[in-house]
Amino acid sequence: MVSQIEPCRGRTPVRPSAPSGCLGRQPLQGLIVTTLLLASIPAVAGELWVSEDDEVALEYWGYLKNQVLGMHFRDIALYPEDLAGQDTTRIRLGLTLDSEFFRAGLDYEFRFSFQSDGMEGGGSLMPGGTAPRPRLWDAGSFAGPNVLSEHDIDRYFVGFSAGPVDVTIGRQPITWGSAWFWKPTDRFSPFSPMDVDADVKRGVDAVRVEVFTGQTSNLDLVATFERHPGTDRKYWFHAGARFRMTLGGYDLALSAARFQLADEANWMVGLEFSGDIQKVGFRGEAAFNYMQDSGDWDIEAVIGLDYHFPFKLTLAGEFFFNGYGASSPGGYDEYLMGPATCRQAISGTALAPIGAFCNRMKGERLERGESFQIGRYYLGITATQEVHPLVNLTLSAITNFRDPSSLLILGLRWSVIQDVRLTAGIMVPLGERPDVTMDPTGTFPLVDVKSEFGLMPVLGYAVLKFSF
Repeated sequence: MVSQIEPCRGRTPVRPSAPSGCLGRQPLQGLIVTTLLLASIPAVAGELWVSEDDEVALEYWGYLKNQVLGMHFRDIALYPEDLAGQDTTRIRLGLTLDSEFFRAGLDYEFRFSFQSDGMEGGGSLMPGGTAPRPRLWDAGSFAGPNVLSEHDIDRYFVGFSAGPVDVTIGRQPITWGSAWFWKPTDRFSPFSPMDVDADVKRGVDAVRVEVFTGQTSNLDLVATFERHPGTDRKYWFHAGARFRMTLGGYDLALSAARFQLADEANWMVGLEFSGDIQKVGFRGEAAFNYMQDSGDWDIEAVIGLDYHFPFKLTLAGEFFFNGYGASSPGGYDEYLMGPATCRQAISGTALAPIGAFCNRMKGERLERGESFQIGRYYLGITATQEVHPLVNLTLSAITNFRDPSSLLILGLRWSVIQDVRLTAGIMVPLGERPDVTMDPTGTFPLVDVKSEFGLMPVLGYAVLKFSF
């Protein structure tokens, strides 16, 4: 039975002793706002129909969820209000047709949000969150004064199995990577380490072929497709390959991929490992990125460890080198938007003649949700304590060494009753706040970023989820 909050949700056929589409020891998404100890909760799925020979089954699953956010923007002039809030109700329904050789799935989600005035403008400016990846089409939405309703077909796929080969075509989750807080090789549709609610990974339109080359190895071939109206190419194409194997008790992976950006393509080569030495878990990964047109390149690398104490405390930490980010706070301003967004912002204004300035902007990978940090050197630490079999407390911190600035997160996870879960917490940024002035024409604000987490508001959240 598939976990409802499994990041790679979307069935992978069960093969004895063979790796799944995710790593055998699944990386934990949204670690800093959930918990290390409860990475997966069994889904309360039901069977609608089963064939007489039990070879084919039609199953359903779903949840009803309410999420409340409150923000205090700490008098930062970048945001239109000082206080803002949002309440979002989600209902998600999933169907899966499953057999030995064929599978198909469909997930529908409806979301309704009520937003305060400050949330409409300020919420979208908050750095660090997961950006929704563009897809070939979406079901549509309605935005009115302080309200937003969205219909989302987040999964639709068919899959086939033939010997050691599995093929999945359609909208599905794609997960690469071995680390926890930061996963530099997971760029098709990643989670941010600062996500409040990372229950279900957003589906992308893709063709995926998994070839199980041995009992402990597989080759994952992925091609994803996006629609980008208004750019020089309406449809974008990304593709990659990842070979994973187990050797000497360690999971190892090598990947290569090409990602399209607005002005040039980005090639990536990735390396991953995970395993244990005695009772200490180790993980790491690195991505080597090369920009095809400009010839620029960068390295992103993560290494981390974790330890589980007998008194039900788990400590975990990661160090992250982000070669994509700025080497000093003086370069942060170039990451506030991408080149295309910059040109669109100044189009038709008095600043249009200096559009070449936009070529300096480096924020496209942030806008697209492929990266989340703008500095170079980071440390992420989390401590999770089980205070009751149904209650876990988490205290986490992400620190940017060069600002310096930090984000502190205190979280609670409570399994209220069977199939009902409450997650709540508060995020507190520590760091110098930015200076904000208007450009000489009065068209848009100029932001002098002093520290990365100094840009962020204080955020409180609560998520109540009922699974069925």
